[in-house]
Order: sequence, then C-alpha cells, then structure tokens
Amino acid sequence: MDLPQLAEKIICDVKKIPCPDDKRVDVWTAITLQISSKDRCDWAYVSIIEELINKYVSKLKENTLRTLWKETETGMQYQDDDEGFLSDSLRYDLEMELLALITNRMWEGNTLVF
Repeated sequence: MDLPQLAEKIICDVKKIPCPDDKRVDVWTAITLQISSKDRCDWAYVSIIEELINKYVSKLKENTLRTLWKETETGMQYQDDDEGFLSDSLRYDLEMELLALITNRMWEGNTLVF
C-alpha cells in the first residue's frame, strides 16, 4: 500500500460516517457541499477526518510506517537514513501528509493531487 491508496481507504471510511448535523448525509458529502457553496468547511468535520487518520496510522507496523513515511515530503529527504527518527515523529509527518492529500481531494474533486 502507498500513500494515495491509504488516503483513498480513509476517504472511503469517511464516506460511511453520518454527518453529526444531518444523519441523511455522510461527513464527506457535507464537507464537499460546504466547500462548493461557501469555499470553506466546518472544522468539526475535519476533526473527524483527523481522528480517522490517527486511527489508521497508529495501527501501522513499524516497517510499514517507515516505508510510507519515505513517501512524504520529509521522508524523501532522508531516504537512506530513517533510523534516527522516532516512530512518533514519523507518525506525525505521515498524518500531516495524509491530511494534505485528503484535503486536496476535497477541494479538487475526485482525483488525488500530488
């Protein structure tokens, strides 16, 4: 699995979460509707996505975490020397990169932007 695939998996799960304000729509739909109509979205919805990203990243095994981290902007700078980085630092970088990918997807439509 690579970063875009993990982002897609998270997005699929976000689409299954009912919107707290209106159970008839999911969180993803609520966010994209807000962005298209107001050019912004409710931070509470972004928090839901952040929690889901954290859940996925915290379940990664060490070697998978390091492999995915090497795909991040920071990780690309240290391709050959990731051993000096603590797992928590790698998790944080990975979470921020996933949030950026997912946020780009919200704003750009149905394709991931790299």
